[in-house]
Amino acid sequence: MPYVLCSFNNVALPAWEWQVAIGTGEAVDGAVELTGGRALDRFGGTRAPLRYPIDEEYEATIFPAASTGLATRGRADLLQLLNALKGQIGRYGRLVRSPDVMGRAQWANARLIELRGTRTFVNEVQQPVTLRFERFGPWRDVLTAGGNGASPGGRADLAGTGAEQTDTIVSGTIIRPHNGGNLDVCDGVLTITPEANISNLTITNNATGAVVRFMATIVAGAVWRLDCGAASVTNGGSDAFADLVVPEVDEEWLRLVPGENPLLISWSGGGHAEVGITFYDAHV
Repeated sequence: MPYVLCSFNNVALPAWEWQVAIGTGEAVDGAVELTGGRALDRFGGTRAPLRYPIDEEYEATIFPAASTGLATRGRADLLQLLNALKGQIGRYGRLVRSPDVMGRAQWANARLIELRGTRTFVNEVQQPVTLRFERFGPWRDVLTAGGNGASPGGRADLAGTGAEQTDTIVSGTIIRPHNGGNLDVCDGVLTITPEANISNLTITNNATGAVVRFMATIVAGAVWRLDCGAASVTNGGSDAFADLVVPEVDEEWLRLVPGENPLLISWSGGGHAEVGITFYDAHV
């Protein structure tokens, strides 16, 4: 589905006579040279990640609304719109794109690197410009919060204000978070809150074979939080990285592939626990 850039840090981008690239950016080259002229791919059967940052170049014409009337007013409106864009140069923030057909808007973290254009006397109230952004991650859909169900779960707006959904499970339960995008999600947040003390927590993603183990005890009522994007884990609010055993077959802790990801969660000890997982669907 084609998309058009529409705003950066809540500043509207020009939308007249636009041109935007529809490529994907480059995947990381997995080739490893061996002796004798041979080579292998270090990613094997795993999808190679994209190489960030990705350049996003956008061409369009600043064209004040036709209702502004006189050319003098039009020039003033143009200057105001141009200055709003120039005020974002060098800034880091949220770049939003919208589909040019039906669909939902998506966002990504980016920085405005360059604004360029040439002023001519041909049309005083129109100004073609080119904007170049550096995008530092995938395009993200609205917030996905899901637990045990096969559906994606609750939805929120682009600000990500939706509350995390939780389910009560027992050891040996499979939860099924659904990545509705077309790119792997590597920055989900998983929380577990047991009603009784538990230990030897193990989380297996049956879709990828990745296994996360936590060897310390999680006491009753404490929140255990695994933040895959920040590469951090806390137990009851305290850093607990030393007790974490990361996946043996996957560089990412809990990579969620597009579609359903059956996560088998088990532990030693009795009782139930509340589990929740929150992430943004990811898109190329």
